[in-house]
Order: sequence, then C-alpha cells, then structure tokens
Amino acid sequence: YASIFKWSGREQRLFTSPKFLARKLKACIRNEADIAKRTGGGRIILKVNHIDDPVMVHELVKAANEGVKIDLINCVGCLFIMYF
Repeated sequence: YASIFKWSGREQRLFTSPKFLARKLKACIRNEADIAKRTGGGRIILKVNHIDDPVMVHELVKAANEGVKIDLINCVGCLFIMYF
C-alpha cells in the first residue's frame, strides 16, 4: 500500500491505495499542469519506489511539457527511458 500527501497551504490530505491513489495522483498532476498554464508555476515532488504504469508516466511527461517542474525521487526504476 502506498500513500500521497498533499500540502496545500494549511490543508493536508492523505490518499491510500490501491483504490484511490492512482486516480488522486493523476488529479494532482493535472491540477499542477493547470497551474503551470495559468501562472507559469507548478511543481511536483514525487518520491516512489518504482514507476511502471505507462499512463502515470505519460501524465508526468505531459505535465513537464506544460511547464511543471518535477522532482522525481525514484528508488528502483521507471519507464521514463521510453521517452528519451
């Protein structure tokens, strides 16, 4: 099981998997992409053990292309190699 912690001002949220994590993470990534489009800002700091979901990789690459600054702390491996 994994979790995501989102800090938005004073608001704190914890999302757990397997049911909600992927859907909420995609929503958070898209939200940051919208912020980047509107303000030129937007940042994601993501620490994971392994990324092997092509949809999630695509969402992160898409957000980066829209101007989101992404810090990816990846402990094991990922599928980003297919984008380079």
